[in-house]
Amino acid sequence: MREFFGVNSSWYHSAGSFSDAKEVRRAINAVAKAIRRRQKTVRGVDARLALRLDLELEQLTAAAKGVKQNGVGLLEVVAHLIELCAVLLGYDWQVGEPNRELQYSQSIEQVAVDDMKSGGRVYEHAKGIESKRAEVIVHLHGTGSSHAHIALVMNISEQVVKDVLVRSGQTTR
Repeated sequence: MREFFGVNSSWYHSAGSFSDAKEVRRAINAVAKAIRRRQKTVRGVDARLALRLDLELEQLTAAAKGVKQNGVGLLEVVAHLIELCAVLLGYDWQVGEPNRELQYSQSIEQVAVDDMKSGGRVYEHAKGIESKRAEVIVHLHGTGSSHAHIALVMNISEQVVKDVLVRSGQTTR
């Protein structure tokens, strides 16, 4: 629930409430609603994927209505959650293999937020370091240093040195 609503939501630290069937149904409906909301903002969701997601979310919320205090109905909910995972990972029910490629990406702002939350470097700072490293590699290459020597001095692989030099137009493969 934290992944959908964050640590400041009423769902955070709510695991104890899931012993109540009513709360389980409420949680499943809240997640289904969050997924539907997110689906509308995701780039690259084609009509077939949107239809499969809608159908699976409808089946999941319908199955949630059948959850009883004694646990009856939970197996069907779990089955629909597994199916939802398969749909989101690109699996096709007819062939049992991925039929859609996933592309995960972040905006620069999202990367910066991730970096700040994980205690890592902010994206712009990391980008500056990479450009400075490329500048040094190009300079060393310009002074006649070999790829192996540059890799040794910079404590990076020769492949990284070659990649930087190719991207900067200093050499070809």
